[in-house]
Amino acid sequence: FVTDIQLYFKNKPASGTNGVTLEIREVINGVPGPKIVPGGVLYKAPGDINVSTESGGVTTFVATTFAFRNPVYLKNNTEYCFVPKPENDDTGYDLWISELGENQFGTTNRIDKQPAAGMLFTSANDRTWTPHQSKDIMFNIIRHIIKTLIYQEGGTCLVYQ
Repeated sequence: FVTDIQLYFKNKPASGTNGVTLEIREVINGVPGPKIVPGGVLYKAPGDINVSTESGGVTTFVATTFAFRNPVYLKNNTEYCFVPKPENDDTGYDLWISELGENQFGTTNRIDKQPAAGMLFTSANDRTWTPHQSKDIMFNIIRHIIKTLIYQEGGTCLVYQ
């Protein structure tokens, strides 16, 4: 189960009403597919999207949390992806992206490995996808693990989650 996905926006439009929709999709043959996971769509208005701040040459990365209304069920042995889609293809939104071989932003630390399994894809038409094997979006995925304990006491069955 996934409860939240946090994305880190570098920029957003200074004005306008276009927000961002986030979709959780199944991956088909190694690329994002068209099938959206049930309950895996969220919209954020521009006022609800946080951007990183800079003060005195120090950047503070601020997450925008896409919190799903209910935990989103993801099947075992199935690949998934998340797709952030600016409303009306608004070009004012930028996410923080790292690239292998480059320095971590604001430091002299070289990025020498990818922080997570998977690959960044981009698309201009939501059907044809271009892989970027050396780049990654800055994100966090919050999982919800359900542990069930069944306890029977004096003929009464109690279930704890």
